[in-house]
Amino acid sequence: VFVYTELIHPLVMWSLVQVEHLVVYALHLVGFLLYGPQNYVLSRLRRRLRHKRHVKIAMTWFEGPYRTAVRRVQRYWRARQMRKRAAYLLERIEQQKDAFEARKAYQAARKHLDDLEAAATMKRRLEERHDRAEVKALEAFQQRQ
Repeated sequence: VFVYTELIHPLVMWSLVQVEHLVVYALHLVGFLLYGPQNYVLSRLRRRLRHKRHVKIAMTWFEGPYRTAVRRVQRYWRARQMRKRAAYLLERIEQQKDAFEARKAYQAARKHLDDLEAAATMKRRLEERHDRAEVKALEAFQQRQ
């Protein structure tokens, strides 16, 4: 698309304008040679061709120095690429958020497991202390007897 709009299209338009110039000049020549009632038809045809030529010249100026159509095409493709890039980045951000939330959930679960282990250890220590106290009380009772 870029090669056509930058290189080929202006040459095509220029060559079409040149061909129409030649056709108009040929019609002028035929009009001068025939100079009679048919000259009215030829002059109308010449006016039409001249109008078409002016329209094409205006279109080549539209395409020519300012390259407006080329800029529109490039702007469209750049915007399309930016939309694709934005969608990709949004997807990556979502994946990172999911990974962050998974890490957070893992750490919370790990903390909960650590809390459960600490509670079990504390319960075991309390039971051991209670057992030791019972053994001491039993020994003291036996010594009194």
